[in-house]
Amino acid sequence: MGCMHTDLKKMMEIKKIHGIVHPSETFFVVDSMIGQDIINSSKVFNEMFSLTGIVLTKMDGDSRGGCALSIKEITGKPIAFLGTGENVKSMEGFHPHKIVSRILGKEDISSLMDDIKKEFSINFQKNIFQKSQKNVYKFNLNDLLEQLNYISSADNIKRILERIPHVGYGLNKFTKDMDETFFKKMRAIIQSMTYEERSNPEIIKGSRKKRISFGSGTKIQEVNFLLKKFQEIKRIEKSLRKRKFLSS
Repeated sequence: MGCMHTDLKKMMEIKKIHGIVHPSETFFVVDSMIGQDIINSSKVFNEMFSLTGIVLTKMDGDSRGGCALSIKEITGKPIAFLGTGENVKSMEGFHPHKIVSRILGKEDISSLMDDIKKEFSINFQKNIFQKSQKNVYKFNLNDLLEQLNYISSADNIKRILERIPHVGYGLNKFTKDMDETFFKKMRAIIQSMTYEERSNPEIIKGSRKKRISFGSGTKIQEVNFLLKKFQEIKRIEKSLRKRKFLSS
């Protein structure tokens, strides 16, 4: 339950509980997308409680985290954690160079690569790296199926894609339909294709689409949707290789 600094009654209730519990840590949790009001909020909470640190939430949104500088200056307390999602796994420690890169609009590559390593197994990373070294390498549906089998969470993939420089911007439309059901259908559709069809998606026309649709228990429109998404993913994959994300 959140509390506004203007709600004096609730503030006093929290202060009373704080005095009884005597917590070893008292974090000021702040919405990173908040505006100028953060100045007043920080002052009030810092004066009323013995804050030990700051937690910035919604760092997975459009906010660059500029409020971090204001809060640190006002409270004099360290920023302990950043929230980048809606579960405990989405909490990460605060690293100054990362937030500076974000404020300047330059994603911290080292942290991005750490997240990619967490999401995919070592064998999968080696496989993609080896393929990307070949000049004749052509990303196809076999590769997409392999990637889908390694994905642990749709939300994780969305967060990673949105952080890639020059690729993440404008991905809202691309990622909005991505959820666990979406990935299950994608796997079913691709697994209903022949190896030749996976290797050469351009040959998938009318009768083939009908057969794939029947075999996967999906609609032809969903097969078309997958093929459209594949082309979008292919463009992103090509962009990643150009920027050395898949070859270093």
